[in-house]
Amino acid sequence: MKLITVLLLSSLTACLPSVPHVTPTTVASSGSSQPDVTGAERAVKEAAQALDWLRNADQESNHEANATYLLDTGRSCTAALDAVPSHARLEVALDGESRTFRVDEARTQFCDKVTAAGTTFAADVRTAKAERHAKVAGPYEAAGITGDRLQLLVDHDGYAFYGVGGAELTTPAQKKRAKVLFEVVSHEDPATGLTIHTVRRYEFRGDALLATTSEDMVTLRRVAFR
Repeated sequence: MKLITVLLLSSLTACLPSVPHVTPTTVASSGSSQPDVTGAERAVKEAAQALDWLRNADQESNHEANATYLLDTGRSCTAALDAVPSHARLEVALDGESRTFRVDEARTQFCDKVTAAGTTFAADVRTAKAERHAKVAGPYEAAGITGDRLQLLVDHDGYAFYGVGGAELTTPAQKKRAKVLFEVVSHEDPATGLTIHTVRRYEFRGDALLATTSEDMVTLRRVAFR
């Protein structure tokens, strides 16, 4: 009986198909996975916002110190792009639309432009202010206005000025002769909803400013112009 069983098992084993030996293989990494570019995308977005601000900035009324903001933003953008591989792709939301940039494209379109603008911004502001001053001051200087009076009229270009009694002064000659100049600035009081008028009074001796006072009122009264 034992002999029969051994022979039977031997026969079954001989009938089983052989299983080939498979050597495990290692799949090499292609190296094409996207690196972490979050910081670079954020820096490019900030540079784009700086360019938007620059397009809307009025240099005549701007400040030279804003050159630092532009330079810092541009340099931070460059440093962030230097930290990611050149083959990386950046997804940046601009004007409500997601756009894709290569690293070199983003550097040229955003980082370099902001840095270049920051390099000349202070000088550009000084030039714009000088041109504005010459344009606005010209008629006043022709009327013989100098010093504090000239500076006030140039700085407050576009404001209406009034003389004693409340009559508006419309010519440089009138503004030159006035010993006191008034201007009115109005705003809404958020607590009451009332319109508040602030009457500012500038007193001169010649063209030198002696005193500045102001008075707030809800209803403009002629007595304020005294």
